[in-house]
Amino acid sequence: MAAKKIVLILSKTFPLIHSKKRKETGYKEAFLNGRKIHTIRSNYDRWNHNIDKIQNGDLMLSLREWAGKPYNS
Repeated sequence: MAAKKIVLILSKTFPLIHSKKRKETGYKEAFLNGRKIHTIRSNYDRWNHNIDKIQNGDLMLSLREWAGKPYNS
């Protein structure tokens, strides 16, 4: 049986409330080449609960990127 997926969706651009608004985050490229090893999550308790399961192979982390405007694409 395949492991249950935990989905983490990342934005290509910084949000309008950020000082770098509309600029590319470069997260995908930094992650793929090994420079980016963390992300800031507001729901730490949920991720803390899941990280052990992901590291043990009980859950699978699925990284995705918004195709356009977050929550509207």
